[in-house]
Amino acid sequence: MKKRAWEPGYFYHVTFLRHVPNIAVHGLQPQAKASMEKKSAFLRKHSKGRVFVSSWETVGFWAESLVIAAEELRGDACKEGLVPVLLRMRADVCVEVDLPGWRDSGAEAFIVPPIAASELEVYLGRASNAWAPVASVT
Repeated sequence: MKKRAWEPGYFYHVTFLRHVPNIAVHGLQPQAKASMEKKSAFLRKHSKGRVFVSSWETVGFWAESLVIAAEELRGDACKEGLVPVLLRMRADVCVEVDLPGWRDSGAEAFIVPPIAASELEVYLGRASNAWAPVASVT
């Protein structure tokens, strides 16, 4: 039986491939600059110093948002690492609910404390439909 990409009990985070080497060393840390580099002043202020994760249901929305952001940067997406990558972590961390906004997925997101690299897995794609520790793919 083929394993599903999603499993209950996890939170997900979508980021650009170019961020994975840093995440593999430092984990998910609040940053001043998020993957969604072109944002309104409100969204920049709202997301500064926070780590956001979501449920499986909104992963597609966030991946598509990164594709759009990469297109707006008008570079060579693959060459510059502007390819969406899916990370997951167990959903047993303390979270703060971030209520839906009018420019996001329309579903709750969650604000979490920094997540150690050892707690993160990266999706290896549909061919294998498997997950691996984020440190193993750099």
